[in-house]
Amino acid sequence: MGADARRRAAVAAGLELLEERDPARLTGAALDALLRVVPGEVAGEVEFDLGARSGRVRGEAPALLLRDDGGPDMRALLGSHPVLPVLRPGVELAPVRAADLAGRAWGRNPMRRELLDPLGVPYALLVAHSPDPATVRGWGVNRAREFDDDDLAALAALEPFLRLAAAQREREELLADLGAALAGGAGVLVLAGDRVVHADAAAGAVLERHRLDARAVAGAAGTGGVGVLHGPRGDVHVRARPGSGDGRRVLVLADDAQRVRAAAAAGLSARQAQVLALVAGGATAQAAAHRLGLSPRTVQKHLQVAYRALGVGDRLEAVLRARELGVLPPGP
Repeated sequence: MGADARRRAAVAAGLELLEERDPARLTGAALDALLRVVPGEVAGEVEFDLGARSGRVRGEAPALLLRDDGGPDMRALLGSHPVLPVLRPGVELAPVRAADLAGRAWGRNPMRRELLDPLGVPYALLVAHSPDPATVRGWGVNRAREFDDDDLAALAALEPFLRLAAAQREREELLADLGAALAGGAGVLVLAGDRVVHADAAAGAVLERHRLDARAVAGAAGTGGVGVLHGPRGDVHVRARPGSGDGRRVLVLADDAQRVRAAAAAGLSARQAQVLALVAGGATAQAAAHRLGLSPRTVQKHLQVAYRALGVGDRLEAVLRARELGVLPPGP
């Protein structure tokens, strides 16, 4: 296929991608489109937090590189990636080969030697942009043979559609999350600077109960959009939401009292909600049992009851569902 034909195919794949409306399917659909346009063994989408200097994988197809098998330190290996030194606020990284970024050092790169070479996919093609001052979002393809200039051009033609699909997914996820938070009893606070423009009844109750002002609440969300205020009357969890584009900030507020009501509405006891909170924080059943003064078997029973109440089958699904219902504070 010639270069022009590949570009047309990339645009067609991008237009098809934008027809997908289910946010749960958009990441997978984007990676499928990427692998059709730029053939390879594996494709992935990542987000990098510039403030924390850490990243997370939004999706990978298939799950080949980021395995969890007790092998090499994945965080250290990914930290050696040659794209990291060029990430900065406002970055617009055009499609580029990893070898072009690293030069001769690519052959000695720890990630290539310890992860990519053993899997037979040492060549990488990347593209990235910064959707906001705190985040860089990127896509990549790995395969066994080098990428040529036609591959670069094909990815350049698809990349605007990948951005649009990611933005569409983010909007849908945030709206769904906001609706779930409100259904779980959380409150909404709208700020213009430090001035309260709107506070619904639930948000007003939280502010009054904890004697908080707007400045403290706005500062708690920080640049990452998620924060917690610790006070003598308990914790207040704050999460920023998209504003109106005129400088206003939308904050979702929830405290322990609201989460107790949400837990009861979901059919969970206070103890089951405690167990889920510890599990959401990364605790094992043994660690949760130690914290709560219970046996590991009792903790497992609480988890099983919670699964049935939430209509899920495992811990991850339980934590995600509990966050949706407002039983647990939203994750980062």
